[in-house]
Amino acid sequence: ENVIRENQWGGVDIRRGGVPVLRSNLICFGYSDGVVVGDEGKGLIEGNTIYANKGCGVWMMSSSLPHV
Repeated sequence: ENVIRENQWGGVDIRRGGVPVLRSNLICFGYSDGVVVGDEGKGLIEGNTIYANKGCGVWMMSSSLPHV
């Protein structure tokens, strides 16, 4: 239940086997993507409000395995 806003890069960046639970956050007005799930990122992403980021809302690499 965090407010994540106005970040230069991804508001949340999950990589290299990270397995976070990202739930009920406000992720907005970033200068790039809201959530980045990169190389081998995993985890649970649910119930977030993601809007008005200049990049993608959620950007995922093919090597990532999150549950969205």
